[in-house]
Amino acid sequence: MPESVNYWVVGGTLAVCNSSTNVSTDQLNSAISSWNSGVGGAILVSGCTPTWGVNITTVTDGGCGPPPPYLVTIWACADYPTEPMGQLRLRVESDIPSNRVVEIMIHELGHNLGFCHYPCNGTTCNPDSVMTAAPCGLEQLQQADKDNYQHGYHVDPVSFLTASSPPGGNQVSLTWDASSIHNENSFLIERLDQCTGEWVTAAWVGQNLTGWPLSTTRTPTSSRIAC
Repeated sequence: MPESVNYWVVGGTLAVCNSSTNVSTDQLNSAISSWNSGVGGAILVSGCTPTWGVNITTVTDGGCGPPPPYLVTIWACADYPTEPMGQLRLRVESDIPSNRVVEIMIHELGHNLGFCHYPCNGTTCNPDSVMTAAPCGLEQLQQADKDNYQHGYHVDPVSFLTASSPPGGNQVSLTWDASSIHNENSFLIERLDQCTGEWVTAAWVGQNLTGWPLSTTRTPTSSRIAC
């Protein structure tokens, strides 16, 4: 699960706006495609948004750190997600090698998505992840990246949801199997309102639970749970 992160880009997409002189449209699209194909969805999109996006710019040599000589090579730097939502920065050093741009963009966009280095305290090349602290030449997500994305972003469905209610009662007892879930913080229980046809919040309940009693003034037509 991502560490050193304030907020994740949960449930939506992150637009990427490119005004850098060192990153071509093709290079940016390759980096975006690597993330999207690796995680099986469009978490990153090319374009601009005033509310939630990444702005890529070029900075002069040393703009991402102290001036030369460096203790380590710095080619780019990126913001982690924070709140309130707004523009994130991805700065590209003016001396970045053109043949490393795609690799570095994949890595820095990973920071914009909320991921730290892999491992988070790493300092050397780790070929198991595009979030390696030192470049390894990776231009495709590795299994560790897919696993981290799964753990950090993916919502697991509960299974075997059942409901029971005594005759004439105004309480529905829900039970579910949460054995397949690994990253829940809580469960949201929704109820379908018979009058409006809309799903409304019935309860938020804590993690590690497998059931909850709901009081209701009328019989719900359906219930669903997400974590």
